[in-house]
Amino acid sequence: MKNYYLFMLLVCVVGFLACNKQTIQPPANDLGWDFQPVNKGHYIIYDVDSIIFDDFKKSIDTFRTELKDEIGETFLDDQGRTSYYVQRSVRKNATDPWVINHSFYITKDSFKLEWNENNLRFIKMVYPVKLNKKWKGNQYIATQSAPTFRWLDGWDYQYTDVLVNFNTGSASYPKCHIINQADFLEGDADKPDAFSAKTYSQEVFSQNVGLVYREVTRWEYQPSSANPFRNGFTTIFRAKENN
Repeated sequence: MKNYYLFMLLVCVVGFLACNKQTIQPPANDLGWDFQPVNKGHYIIYDVDSIIFDDFKKSIDTFRTELKDEIGETFLDDQGRTSYYVQRSVRKNATDPWVINHSFYITKDSFKLEWNENNLRFIKMVYPVKLNKKWKGNQYIATQSAPTFRWLDGWDYQYTDVLVNFNTGSASYPKCHIINQADFLEGDADKPDAFSAKTYSQEVFSQNVGLVYREVTRWEYQPSSANPFRNGFTTIFRAKENN
């Protein structure tokens, strides 16, 4: 039970995979605004898998649960922009009732899509969408002054594929933009007496649906202890249902 709650905490912070790599450049007048619906009541249900590396117990634990993100009421943020609450609910499996977990909000303007979750402000997309376009998606996060978020530093978001078909492992979605956000390996993971760390993040947005896939990995290996072990997690969101 303790590990389950640890998993849910990781989900709040943050298999099979196939996609059609026949990338198509969007038309010049297609900015990409419709890759994040904001109509009230729009929802996406995800299968969520997580692997937790526990250096205290020296164990690797795996979990699966379901999450539901649903667009709620609007409000004006501190810059006077229209923003949209997103309510996140959780259940262990399809036979359990949904339980509200927390909420966050998203903001769209003419140039970018922002998510503000757990007081962390991410730039998820920039407009217009263009293949290989890059941006600093974590630029609003104090990665240098806050050690807890240091691992989010230096991420270069990039559209690596646009308007491709994508299979999350739970459902297939057409017209997707694939955004690679981070892929770092520090140190040498093959040397048990040396420090190493892994950071990886990728997200996929589908037209008229929103976020359909998210994969985040962060672990560190400290060789200083008598019995060293990785500490960190991998979390994967796989969209399977939406309205």
